[in-house]
Amino acid sequence: MRSLILSGAVALLAACVALADEPTTPARSARKAPDTRPRTEARAEEPNPLDLPTEVQRLRDQWIRCSAAAAKGAVRGDRPADEVAAEALRQCRAQEDALARALRRQLGTESAGRVLDLVRETDRTNLVRAIEEIRAGR
Repeated sequence: MRSLILSGAVALLAACVALADEPTTPARSARKAPDTRPRTEARAEEPNPLDLPTEVQRLRDQWIRCSAAAAKGAVRGDRPADEVAAEALRQCRAQEDALARALRRQLGTESAGRVLDLVRETDRTNLVRAIEEIRAGR
């Protein structure tokens, strides 16, 4: 039951962080003329982490569940939460690798690496927060 709660907390926190970090753009007026100034650099938009293909989302969910289960045994221990989270992610390397392969197929090597780095750091941070909240009795 606790792993289900931890997994849910991690997933919820990940979604909240992704929404909070999402850049906002002002709405364009229907009457405003399009910007015809030449662009000095082309920028590719990073994919929204909440708009994942089904396969990628399934693999990400497996990675989150694995890391929550790996951290479960140490949640009530004395080790610092960041060490517990880092170890849990190391134990789930196979799930991370499967997600990385799917992301490379969808996004290409460079973009997949950036997205995976962001997801890994977000999940680590959220796992630390969840561990700390459980330890605090919230």
